Amino acid sequence: DYQQILSEFGLIYSTKICNKIIITPIAMAYLDGAISYNELITLQVLKYQYPNGHKTDISSSLRSTLPAHLNTFESLSELQTICKIQIRPAVVIWQVLAELYHLTGNSCLSINELQTFVVRCTSHSDVLPCVASIRKYRTSGKTNILPVSRSRRNMQDWVKILCQTPLFERINQSLALSQYAIDNIDAINDICKQLSSAESFWYISTKDKDYYKQDWFSFYGNIDVNTQLIPHEEAKIEKSISETSDSQVLPSEHSDISLSPFKYIERQNVPNHKPIISEYDYNKSKAGSILHDSMVNLIADNSIKQGATVFVDPRSVDLYIQYKEHEFIVEVKSITPSNFIARMRTAIGQIHQYNYLLKKPFDEPRRLGLAFTANIPQNAWQIPFIKDYLNMDLLCLDSGNHLCLYSNNTLSFELFGLTA
Repeated sequence: DYQQILSEFGLIYSTKICNKIIITPIAMAYLDGAISYNELITLQVLKYQYPNGHKTDISSSLRSTLPAHLNTFESLSELQTICKIQIRPAVVIWQVLAELYHLTGNSCLSINELQTFVVRCTSHSDVLPCVASIRKYRTSGKTNILPVSRSRRNMQDWVKILCQTPLFERINQSLALSQYAIDNIDAINDICKQLSSAESFWYISTKDKDYYKQDWFSFYGNIDVNTQLIPHEEAKIEKSISETSDSQVLPSEHSDISLSPFKYIERQNVPNHKPIISEYDYNKSKAGSILHDSMVNLIADNSIKQGATVFVDPRSVDLYIQYKEHEFIVEVKSITPSNFIARMRTAIGQIHQYNYLLKKPFDEPRRLGLAFTANIPQNAWQIPFIKDYLNMDLLCLDSGNHLCLYSNNTLSFELFGLTA
């Protein structure tokens, strides 16, 4: 029971499917000090969805209400999928409150209103009808809709966790938008709009329950730079990982780049579908290097399997790779939604400096690559900027924590063992 809240919010893989504690990338970023507690909770609460790969058991009370053609399902996730339930509860609650604030200037919801109206939403298209029903109820004081039975405790729990974020607060037993949320309402609306789109949801990819449970944690525990949290300055942890924590600032002498054969950075052995996961090490976390080291291992491993020779310089170059008489340099950066742009700019400068200082053993142009320890959405402007404008390789993680490559170079796909 002590680990239940950690798996509930995608910080560790549930111990029901893994017999050891395996920490996800979003939890590593928190332990590294890269994101604050408020950012962590807000990101995970907003991203929390149904169908849900962790909530799979169908209770006996629910099963007793199901019609015969739905009673054959063993998994709640599959049942919700077939019934077209697609919802992020925290986002729906935000959208209802924001719409009420826009229409009436009142951004409060009572527990009774949550239990009667909001909990009935099964998709984000239900938000406006829900608001209309609430307004009608407030005007007349009457409704033919009864509160959903057995949901009051659930609504109380949601209010508690929502108030852990900077977006909500409790006013006289009601849930309301915080002043911070009202001041930033347009920007947060944009974030919630992104999280309402069908493309942002996790879907069951197989009927193998054990696999899709693991797939859920890989998705939910990933760092998705498409889900940004507006910095909350009053609560934000002042400590930040220095830019030299995962790649040292290099002196100007040519001789100061001293490459040596790559050696795996020690990590735990985990299944292939979650290769970015590393065992937590407190000493590494003080330098903010857990995610960085795991990404270095992942890229090097893929390259070595293709027959490449890999070198590193712990003080500067993350990965220098020789493959078929071609050279590749990869600069790895651990990122969060709030520092992605700054770290990208730093990485571009660093890799060009390394390229300038390293002697060239081959005639062919050296290929430069940037690698980020997060899921970068396919419509992000950073992809064409790096791939096309800068003509560099962009390595990142897909929603399942597998290595992903954006490149115009055929040999790069071959080197990293990926398909275009």
